[in-house]
Amino acid sequence: LLVVRPHALDAELDDVARRAGLTNFLATLPAGWATPAGPDGAALSGGQRQRLLLARALLADPQVLVLDEPTAHLDAVTEQAVLDDLLDATAGRTLLMSTHRRLLPGQVDAVLRVDNGALVRADELAITSSR
Repeated sequence: LLVVRPHALDAELDDVARRAGLTNFLATLPAGWATPAGPDGAALSGGQRQRLLLARALLADPQVLVLDEPTAHLDAVTEQAVLDDLLDATAGRTLLMSTHRRLLPGQVDAVLRVDNGALVRADELAITSSR
């Protein structure tokens, strides 16, 4: 996690862990953050790896964040909590998120969709698509 900010404070680590839905998982680890994850996170589940990578992205604190399926491998309850925290954490920044999940109106500024190789804005789908 510290790869992106080697001198991050414990409070910053705790904040991104909470936002990425890692707090409960970290509490189960005997060595907490110091627990080895194995090569490429092999000792972690897919959801745990996904949340750790999300925490790393949040710790980097970029002005533009591009995420591909950031809530993949998460159960529905964890997914919604992580999504809510992700949207809160990126307020005032640009977040481009590729996902198969439907987001509620008001959660995003625009929804874009790729249809037959063309990028279609969601509010134009009613005109250009029968779906």
